[in-house]
Amino acid sequence: MNRSPKPDKPGRTSATSRARSTSRAKGKSRNTTRPPRGRYSIDRRLAVLVCGEDRLHVDLNHPEPLLRLEVGGRDVLAGPWRGELTGPDGQQLPLHGDWEHACWESDADGDYLEVQLMTDQGVRIDRMLFVERRHQFALLADAVVSDEPTPSPFDSYSASLALADHIIGQSGTAPLEVVLAGRPIKVRTFPLGLQSDRTRPPGGNLKASAGQLHWSRQFTGGATWAPLLLDWNPKRTRKPATWCPVTVSEDRKIVPAHVAKAARWQCGTEHLLCYRSLQTPQSGRAALGLHTWSETVVTRLKAPGKFHTLLQIVDDPNQAPST
Repeated sequence: MNRSPKPDKPGRTSATSRARSTSRAKGKSRNTTRPPRGRYSIDRRLAVLVCGEDRLHVDLNHPEPLLRLEVGGRDVLAGPWRGELTGPDGQQLPLHGDWEHACWESDADGDYLEVQLMTDQGVRIDRMLFVERRHQFALLADAVVSDEPTPSPFDSYSASLALADHIIGQSGTAPLEVVLAGRPIKVRTFPLGLQSDRTRPPGGNLKASAGQLHWSRQFTGGATWAPLLLDWNPKRTRKPATWCPVTVSEDRKIVPAHVAKAARWQCGTEHLLCYRSLQTPQSGRAALGLHTWSETVVTRLKAPGKFHTLLQIVDDPNQAPST
């Protein structure tokens, strides 16, 4: 599938690296029903990301984007997505202002929206929202990138999402897992950039309090990526989930976390790998068998070394796809 670059952000485009099979069993009728897709208006600054009957509404007409996640006809999230950076000296930088459009893509695999915020301190925030089309999960993430020659002076990121009135945040079965519950709805949330292993320092936190879902992480090098996975598939409600950061290498050398980050998440039969580049690679990078030049990748692991790419964002449309 080929897609042209976005006109207001030259060079950034999305690509899918797999081929689609059109063969069907003999005697079976072809199902032409297509699931509904999302909608986005650049002029009105409104978006709706769709998974079946569920919706993630995004309103960019505010210094802090407003989100409303609707699952099973009931609101789960309803309010601003707030963020803040903090430096070692206590200097704070609230992440609010004029968010600019960076990328929108809607296809059979899901809906993807990315917006950007430039700060006076030379820090760029790339905010992404991805809703998978069929399997009832979403990925929300902020990438903190410094456009200055020297790293940004910040080393801590925190964010919060407002919960709907009837939703209660509860501890999940895994460390740092929070379940957003309101009968009959359950949405499990996972901070993919942190460790779920009890024997290792998590490097941050995820908790619910005072009607808010809060997550945070510490980082070095002036850049980081803070992904949050939301899963509301009823078949996975009681399945144990594990996740952890994944080593990223370039030219056979491990790259530090402020250059690129990757994380894997597994729950039942669902196994995802999420990757984000924070600095332009000089050669292809590798993570858990995935080889890529891309800026962002969300892919399903089918077997060792075999991937079903759901989302791939590249800065250069001439770059090779992930394999």
